[in-house]
Amino acid sequence: MSTENRVQIFEPTFVKNFSCVGDQCPSNCCHSWSIHLDKKNYKEIRKTPDNNIKALAKKHFKRFAADAAVGSAYGYIQLNRHGLCPMLDDKGWCEIHKRLGEKALSLTCQQYPRAPQYFGARVELSLSLSCPAVADEVLFNPDAMVFNQVKASPALRPTFRIGGTPSGSLPAWALILRDFSFQILVNPQLTLAERLFLLGLTYHQIDSHLDNPLLVESVLRRNINWADDGTARKGFSSLPTLSGHKWNIFSHQLGTILADYKCAKAANVGVSQSESRYLGLQMPLFRQMASIIGQTSEHRAVDASGILRGELESAVASQAFEALLEKAKPMQGAFFSEYPQVLLNFLLYQVYHYQFLLSLKRSPIQFFQVMMVDLLLLEAGLSGIAVEEGGLDREKVVALFSAYAKKRQHNREFVDSIETCLEQSASDKLAAVFALLK
Repeated sequence: MSTENRVQIFEPTFVKNFSCVGDQCPSNCCHSWSIHLDKKNYKEIRKTPDNNIKALAKKHFKRFAADAAVGSAYGYIQLNRHGLCPMLDDKGWCEIHKRLGEKALSLTCQQYPRAPQYFGARVELSLSLSCPAVADEVLFNPDAMVFNQVKASPALRPTFRIGGTPSGSLPAWALILRDFSFQILVNPQLTLAERLFLLGLTYHQIDSHLDNPLLVESVLRRNINWADDGTARKGFSSLPTLSGHKWNIFSHQLGTILADYKCAKAANVGVSQSESRYLGLQMPLFRQMASIIGQTSEHRAVDASGILRGELESAVASQAFEALLEKAKPMQGAFFSEYPQVLLNFLLYQVYHYQFLLSLKRSPIQFFQVMMVDLLLLEAGLSGIAVEEGGLDREKVVALFSAYAKKRQHNREFVDSIETCLEQSASDKLAAVFALLK
């Protein structure tokens, strides 16, 4: 029996509306990924009567060693030195898809950007924000995060891999905490920063009581009232401001994100399209920081590349970073006044899609830490673009969010690096997280 007939299926509007834009995509999905091949797919394509495809497959299809296979993966497509799939033609179209049809593609290629996930006894359909078409729909459709129960969907086929957290693994607190999180995030009585403060505070308060669902539910009921009686606003207003804190977090995490780029340059090999795209969207930030620093004669010689390489003393870089964020506020404010759903939809998507990072065995407060650092890096990138171009536009916002999602996949190493960074930034890790809201 198919999955569609056995469980409830929920489909957000952004999944229902998704359509691949094909050759109009500003960043196609045929690069910078691990493209796995199952055994049937591997063998059939290598034996295809199409001689062109057969030659490409024999050259670029590689077998996994027996101890290195991942799940049902039998082999993989070896990307070229620029991180591109070698099955692309000179116009960027897939030769396999063009000559043999979609069914001949690997499951990885057939499924992306679709990401169906279990959340307990239900299957929730989702899409990867690394796809620009997905990012555009999630961020700019006011109804993107409206959910409907469906019987079937093109986003869920029998061959698709389903991730997430099935019933046997879903903690008792997960459903009620996610409902609470949605309720707080859409509360119009609080600013977005105040809503995030209340979320983080709640996640912290229940952190040592997650094995007691009744106590968790009691805390959630109480904190719903805090959104309405002024307690959340009062608590947020008393948060401290930590000097230099945002730059410390940003520079540490950017270094982690760009590690692959630096390794590629050091080894004198090609930089992937994904690396180049993300770095290109970060350069306005560094150019504008250099401009701010250059207004003082003492540091007139600094340039964007020097800041990127970490050649500037932290205090000077931090001051320029904070000045840039401040300078960009009215420009970002104008854009988000026109598109108020962008940041809210992004946060709702994070809570929905990443399921509190349960797959990485993380707690809600650890998920909140990741989400706050995500917001800081996105704010910084948007600030650089806004100041350099005199404002933001939809195309650049989509490009930054999708490139960031592609470059910074939520993985165990990235989450660990965030926790280490926060611990080094302040004596109180919770204060270090909340300081990012100021």
